[in-house]
Amino acid sequence: FALMSPQSWHKVITTNLDGTFNCCKAVIKKMINKRKGSIINIASVSGIIGIAGQCNYAASKAGLVSFSISLAREVAKYGINVNMVAPGMVRTPMTEEALKAKPDYYNGRIPIGRVAEPEEVAQAAVFLASKCADYYTGITFDATGGMLMR
Repeated sequence: FALMSPQSWHKVITTNLDGTFNCCKAVIKKMINKRKGSIINIASVSGIIGIAGQCNYAASKAGLVSFSISLAREVAKYGINVNMVAPGMVRTPMTEEALKAKPDYYNGRIPIGRVAEPEEVAQAAVFLASKCADYYTGITFDATGGMLMR
């Protein structure tokens, strides 16, 4: 944190919070008119437990959780569900280098012993967008392999 520039702070906050705001704003009026819809925002384990060295990312994802819960409360009466998927470490091109350098470290932090594949996180979002999840709103679906247990 001591070395984080204001520009780094604002870039992450703007991407994760302003980006989500703008996407939700673009669809919410149509959903209200149709009296149905499903919004799934991608949060993170970081926004719930915090991650050292990533205060900007953790703060943006924590803000996203609160934003999504508030929006869920506001639009539920219109038949719109707002939920979140909060992944932990996921195998992606962005995490590939870290996973190669310290596989035991990352896998050891996860009770099921491995990082998520992108498809596993996507499956949570597909479920939340499906008819099977019509009764769920304002929830955070923890896709963390057990890092979050509550």
